[in-house]
Amino acid sequence: MDSATRLINSLSNERKRWTIEAKMIGEKKKQLIGNVALCCEFLTYAGPFNAEYRKLIMSAFIADMRKRHIPLTPNFDFTKFLVNETTIGEWNI
Repeated sequence: MDSATRLINSLSNERKRWTIEAKMIGEKKKQLIGNVALCCEFLTYAGPFNAEYRKLIMSAFIADMRKRHIPLTPNFDFTKFLVNETTIGEWNI
C-alpha cells in the first residue's frame, strides 16, 4: 500500500508538470507563426545589408508585427532559431 501511495503521489506531481509544459508548448506553437514570418523577412530583405541597417529593418518588421497582433517570441534571436548551439560554437571557434 505504501508503494502504491508513493506512486500515486509521484504521478500527481508529474501531472502538474505536464500541464504546465503543455501550456508552454501551446504558447510556443502560437509564437512559431510570427517567428517564421520574421525569419523569412530577415532572410529575404535584410541579408545584403550591414549589421546596423539590418537592426533598423528588423526593428521596423517587429514593430509592424506587434501592431498587427502577430504572436512573436519576446527577445527573439534569429541565430538560435535558425541553427543549433553546436553550429554557433563552431562559428566562434
